Amino acid sequence: MQNFKKRIFPVTILLLLAVVLSACSTGAMPDRTWPESLVDGETIFLANHSYVYAVDISHFVENDKAREHTGFGDKDKLRFPKDPEGNTNFGSAPVKLGDNLLLTDYSGNIRLISGSITGNSTSVLSKKSDATGRFLSSATVAGDLILAANADHKLYAYDKDLKELKWVFDEAKDSIWTRPVVVGDLIFVASIDRTVYAIRQNAKGDGYEKVWSDNTGGPVFFSLTADEDGNLYVGTLNNELISYDTKTGKRNWTVTTNGTVWSPVVVKGDRIFGGDQSGMIFSLNKSDGSTVWDFNVMSPVIGSVALDDTTVYAGTFDGRAICLSKDDKSDNRETCTKKVGGKLLSTPVFAGEYVVFGVVDGDKLLAGFKVANITNQTDKPDWTFNPSK
Repeated sequence: MQNFKKRIFPVTILLLLAVVLSACSTGAMPDRTWPESLVDGETIFLANHSYVYAVDISHFVENDKAREHTGFGDKDKLRFPKDPEGNTNFGSAPVKLGDNLLLTDYSGNIRLISGSITGNSTSVLSKKSDATGRFLSSATVAGDLILAANADHKLYAYDKDLKELKWVFDEAKDSIWTRPVVVGDLIFVASIDRTVYAIRQNAKGDGYEKVWSDNTGGPVFFSLTADEDGNLYVGTLNNELISYDTKTGKRNWTVTTNGTVWSPVVVKGDRIFGGDQSGMIFSLNKSDGSTVWDFNVMSPVIGSVALDDTTVYAGTFDGRAICLSKDDKSDNRETCTKKVGGKLLSTPVFAGEYVVFGVVDGDKLLAGFKVANITNQTDKPDWTFNPSK
């Protein structure tokens, strides 16, 4: 990857402080969360601070001022829970499980709720509080298991109804921030302890077996993902991106990135796309990690990028929505930049005809742009969402 002069950004200091704190306690990090979303049909389920919101994109209407959300009539139908639960914060995207939602939070709770939080029958179907630290990432559903990694150094495996704790992986020496990744019968997590672990459930279903582990050379935050060909990708604080063979644990390759890759890279065909703390957005060859192209947006990219057939979308720490041509040899790499405001720290999502960005410290919580004409628009989003008070 090209070597640009590295810049020190405020977010870098903040997040490095979080790492130091995590080594001294049970994964403590700043209490501020940023909005993370799940799209299901025409509904965006948005986790942010004390609530999970249901935003129906079919309910956006245009008036003479701007596009605004009409709500669902009763504000209690728009969010879960009805009232804040102490210091509980939802910091990761909800997960769909059948007709319901699986939620993890900073208080160490994991719960299964009725998915229709836009109706009157919202209820907690099951709630577990076995963890002693924070859940910093979403749970993963794998067959009959629900897997949730915690800042207390453990991975918890529950039955699919969240009624019974089946087993606990407890060999990590520090916080686990990554969302568990599953390939076949193998389960992967990576830790602040500079290790990636491959385990599987034992034959009795009451414990685990460790298959392999490897020292990554640097702490791992959220950057863990796999592709359909059995390769695992891990980004480290040591400014490296590592590709593993999931079956053997052998490294396929290791490349140096310009900055820390905080969130999972995205694999599309024979290309890998991602962004890093230095502001570099990149496309790599999946086979050997070599750079196809990279582009410096001059502000940290914390969330994963989002892709459609032609474009890479990313949010930046300085509040811009970026559109880059995905083409290997584009003559016009940057196709649009929207000054949304606030900080765009989460992963963009596609909802209907829109690409949607979560906003921190801005005048809106969500900003949606029509994909079809995003290159021709002004900075003003097609719609924005702010929850009712």
